[in-house]
Amino acid sequence: MKILISSKSKDSKGAVDKRFGRAEFYVIYNSETKAYDFVDNSAKDGAHGAGPKAAQIAIDLGIDVIITGNLGPRALSVIESTPIKSYRIDGVTVEENVQNYLDNKLEEITSAGPSHAGN
Repeated sequence: MKILISSKSKDSKGAVDKRFGRAEFYVIYNSETKAYDFVDNSAKDGAHGAGPKAAQIAIDLGIDVIITGNLGPRALSVIESTPIKSYRIDGVTVEENVQNYLDNKLEEITSAGPSHAGN
């Protein structure tokens, strides 16, 4: 299983980013290999549509689970059209959130938050 976590750095011990479309980076955790990979978020600097573009990045990477603070309406719409599940951040670091997911402690995102959440 591949888990994408929105992050402020390319570090599994680093802080998460509650933004999805405008997150600096995505940390990808592979539950089979227990390895972390790091991806620059190419959608973050676009003038419009960062959320849907970020959702497409997740789809292209073959992600199974997204952990982030918020999904805007358009990003959520894209994600809901796939088998990808999304969960709300609950913890400070990437590793804490991965463990909280594996322990079934995260809340599933079932409704969109505001677009352009900012932080």
